[in-house]
Amino acid sequence: MKFDMNRAWDDARAMLAGNSQMVLVIAGVFFFLPYFALMLLVPDMSQNPAMQPGGDPDAAMAAFSAMYAEIWWVVILLAILQGVGMLALYALLRHSDRPTVGQAIGFGFRGLLPYIGAALLQGVIFMLALAVPLGIAFATGSGVVIALVGLLAVVAAIYLYTKFSLTTPVIGLEKEFNPLKAIARSWKLTKGNSLRLWLFYFLLILAFMVLSLVIGMIVGLVFGLMGASVALVGNGLVSSLINAAFVCLFLAVLAAAHRQLSGGSPEEIGETFE
Repeated sequence: MKFDMNRAWDDARAMLAGNSQMVLVIAGVFFFLPYFALMLLVPDMSQNPAMQPGGDPDAAMAAFSAMYAEIWWVVILLAILQGVGMLALYALLRHSDRPTVGQAIGFGFRGLLPYIGAALLQGVIFMLALAVPLGIAFATGSGVVIALVGLLAVVAAIYLYTKFSLTTPVIGLEKEFNPLKAIARSWKLTKGNSLRLWLFYFLLILAFMVLSLVIGMIVGLVFGLMGASVALVGNGLVSSLINAAFVCLFLAVLAAAHRQLSGGSPEEIGETFE
């Protein structure tokens, strides 16, 4: 089956629109609030001399390391909450169940360990496929070899990301709690459609980046006129809203892609919310 971008987009919008109230609750609790808290907790690095043009790279790295040492627990907590939120959202989008928000969140917590296991396995695969060849290339000291291997690493990273992209939907939609089987299932579902899927993801992410940049510039100017404190809260609020909206949309797109490539019919999508 060839992946149909237009159908996936329409299906994703239908899934979100048909269950908008519960999706908003999940988005607010697991995507908006944690990201907003992170935006407020992260120190402003823009005034650090090392961050200025011509600054010392070593000093900049030291500043980032010091910042991460202060907020590492927030980053980990944010990742866990977003993992639970993603699985909870997929529970709401399953056509076979009609869970309440509480039941969806409960499923998110039950699927958290398989989700983490799959993420760790994917990380190991990425490291073996990318870090090891790059390390060998740098060891040669040849600029040509480093450039060639670096280019191949970028292609490999894109390919692996696309092949792994349906792993979380498999866990959330098919209730597959075996990390290895979930990864294998994603690999199988994306077979023959990797390029189409990657192009679809790329266009979505590009549109999000452009939209975020434009909105960020506008609200940045407006809030900047109101003082540093207002700008910090205002920019964080808007960025968090945009982030939550994009996460929900992208997860719905992945759910639509999974349903399409696994043989789910458009009628099933409508039945989800009838």
